[in-house]
Amino acid sequence: MKNDLKEKTLSKIQEEKIKIRPKSYFIVLKIMTYILSAIIALAAILTVNLTLYLPQRTIRMIGKAGIAEYLTLLPWPLLVASGLLIGIFIHFYKNYEGGYKKHFGLAAIIIVLTIIISGGILAASNFNEKIESKPGVNKLYKWNEDNLVPQGPRRRLHKKMNLQIHNYE
Repeated sequence: MKNDLKEKTLSKIQEEKIKIRPKSYFIVLKIMTYILSAIIALAAILTVNLTLYLPQRTIRMIGKAGIAEYLTLLPWPLLVASGLLIGIFIHFYKNYEGGYKKHFGLAAIIIVLTIIISGGILAASNFNEKIESKPGVNKLYKWNEDNLVPQGPRRRLHKKMNLQIHNYE
């Protein structure tokens, strides 16, 4: 059985149906995978950071705090984007970094917790206050009531709680 597979593979190589790639090709591919994984992980951490920071910032501006206000002001599109980025990162780990060989469930839980905790630490630190004043990036932080609370049930809940958000320039 082993010899048959070996002979078939060698015959396909000799017939040029399978092209042998140099080792440098796989090294470059591995480096690109690491770079892309790092970019995805950083993007996930930053979206989690913004998801946690923006409601806190707005609550500080309006002066009311509570879980209902926090959930009303939560930027749900950023929450979905965070989940997608975490899912893509886990997919990369599973398929390209040997995650299929290890305890994948435990590794996935560790990845999710690491990204969420890192985003939470950034949200609690003064990172956002420092970057908020930078041109180009400050658009992420300039949210108004229409961006935070879309039409529908969340709008009615928002009006019911009498939340008023002022635009500070």
